[in-house]
Amino acid sequence: MKDVIVCHLAATALRGCPSHRGEMVSELLFGEKAEVLQREGVWLRVRALGDGYEGWVDSGQVCGEDDNEVELLLARFRRLVCPALLLRNQLSPKRV
Repeated sequence: MKDVIVCHLAATALRGCPSHRGEMVSELLFGEKAEVLQREGVWLRVRALGDGYEGWVDSGQVCGEDDNEVELLLARFRRLVCPALLLRNQLSPKRV
């Protein structure tokens, strides 16, 4: 069974090496999942499940897939943001 993490911040950097000084090669956005490939101290080498990008993330910026905090955050996001997006789409002029 693979170890999967979830980004619980608006975005977190995927770095080319396990350091905050490492080049940012991509990013995980809120709610995106990644498979853990390797651990080095507080750093996790991951592969994003959505686009396949690989890089290092600080483990303090993500949480485990089974963590209840993630489900609470996603539920709050859906409850607050999704209705606003639907309303905006209903009020915006139709594009041809």
